[in-house]
Amino acid sequence: GMRGAHLVSLELLLTYFWAIIVLIAPLLLGLFAVFNFSFYSRIWYKHQWSTPNFYYVRRLFCNPSSTANTKCVAPLYDQYSVLNDDIAAGFNSTTTWCLYLYNATDCTQIRDDAINLAVSWGTVLILANTIIGISSLILMVFAIYISVEILTAPVITQSMLEISNYLLLIPICTCVGQTVGFWYVGKLAIQYTWIPSLYLATAVAQVCVLPLGIYAGRMKSRMLLRAYMALVLMIIGALAVATTVGWTLATLVKVDFSPGRDTIDEIACNKELPGCSGCDENPPTCPEWSTDDVTTLLSLDFRLTGMVSALSVLYLAGALIVGALVDNSLANYKSDFV
Repeated sequence: GMRGAHLVSLELLLTYFWAIIVLIAPLLLGLFAVFNFSFYSRIWYKHQWSTPNFYYVRRLFCNPSSTANTKCVAPLYDQYSVLNDDIAAGFNSTTTWCLYLYNATDCTQIRDDAINLAVSWGTVLILANTIIGISSLILMVFAIYISVEILTAPVITQSMLEISNYLLLIPICTCVGQTVGFWYVGKLAIQYTWIPSLYLATAVAQVCVLPLGIYAGRMKSRMLLRAYMALVLMIIGALAVATTVGWTLATLVKVDFSPGRDTIDEIACNKELPGCSGCDENPPTCPEWSTDDVTTLLSLDFRLTGMVSALSVLYLAGALIVGALVDNSLANYKSDFV
């Protein structure tokens, strides 16, 4: 951008402009994810706490730090069912575990104090990242405004026809990602199994529509262009449904979703949640994750999928606007995009 402004190069400035347009959606998604992660951070810390990759985190927050691999990794027996191996070993609570291994009763206190401190510092980091993200977003919006003033609307409009179709690769990738991310839902005995199928269908539809848009623009065919616009509008409708459903389920899953313990275990194991100790059993079990923890995670997933769908709609809406501009130009027997 600085180089383009210095050389007064329209090509470089256009590249800079479209790069910002591409990056602004991931930034919005990142801000949304960071904000929502604040509601999930305690669960994340709790279930990652005893993992090897959290050793240095434990060293930092456990008091004393020498307990990072001993008392501070006390298991979550107080909250959840006891594993068969622990029953055989005589452990029926964290206190019993602590007495047996360390002849002490302060393991739970040490662990909980450390997690609380880690969550507090994590919240500060989330707030700092949010402030940085919002500041970056403001700067990007300002950069877009300056770019439009320098390039002028006609120049940007002329480049839109070439760029807009390729920008649709972004919502295609997001739909594929959502399909993969929610594929585990199809294996569950719950009513949301159609979600990955919806994303897969929209991804396939966009793959089919993209060449049509490119071909219609090059051939200057109003009939093909209108067919393209109609299909894009249908895809927008499908993603709008996905957005609404995602945000609705994010609320309902915490209120109306009352799964049995077997369903919770199945979800936890299918998502390969950290700390699950019985996923190799038949049926799979994950006593470390409570119903509230799993439904909170599902709620976060649904909120994120709603946001991803909404951002994908923005790219498709841009393609629809470009199609309308080209169609209007062809209707007047001239084209500013040749």
